[in-house]
Amino acid sequence: MASSSTSKLLFCVLASLFLVTSAQNCSNYTFTANKTFTYCKTLPYLEANLHWNYNSSSTKVSIAYRAKQDPKGWVAWAINPTRKGMVGSQALVAFHNTNGSMIAYTTQVTSYSTSMQKADLSFQVSYISAEYLNNEMTIFATIGPLGNGTTVNHVWQGGSSVASEIPQMHSLSSPHLQSFGQIDFHSTMVGDEIGAEAQRGINIADLVAAMNNMTAQLTTNIDEVETRMQALEQGGAPLVSRDAGEGTSRTPISSTIPLE
Repeated sequence: MASSSTSKLLFCVLASLFLVTSAQNCSNYTFTANKTFTYCKTLPYLEANLHWNYNSSSTKVSIAYRAKQDPKGWVAWAINPTRKGMVGSQALVAFHNTNGSMIAYTTQVTSYSTSMQKADLSFQVSYISAEYLNNEMTIFATIGPLGNGTTVNHVWQGGSSVASEIPQMHSLSSPHLQSFGQIDFHSTMVGDEIGAEAQRGINIADLVAAMNNMTAQLTTNIDEVETRMQALEQGGAPLVSRDAGEGTSRTPISSTIPLE
């Protein structure tokens, strides 16, 4: 019994460490060619991350959007100037072309059956490029000047296939339909749709505190179990706690069940 409780304790501790480490992967990421970004956000869907630098003087933002993707697939990140969601968004898309090189370009998502053809956007985009490394596709670009403030609606997406250098329809599974939100490039604040932490009311610090409390409780329980097991192994009566009004007393209970 003590061994089982110890295993559960170890599992809980390892799980908490994994969650905290996962949350830190965004800021610990190292880009090629000495690229650096001040801010980053691990997005709640599609194994994606957004990194950025904001220049308050020019009101331009340099972004790096990276997401897990198969070499035959595609990724996209977009700003929607008019509403939340996909339709109306101004997108950056990237994939491998027919010669195997990564390409990136801009496109407008005008409907749910958009063509994903190259098109200029309603805002300026410069220095757009893409790379594929460690099973991740990354889009780099500089956007702006931002004309409507630093808080924007954004959308991110990915699909499994490209035909004739045109990205094909993405999955309609839940993660693909929920991959949108708001973000403020002038700070690390995000809207109520961005981030699993905000959506589900989860905060990493609260999670760690809860795991610490659970660990302490499990440790107490394990000590109690080990004390009882030792009493049983020595042929004595097990101990239990009884409420004594102002305090707690530990009273032996005789057992009529023989120990084997």
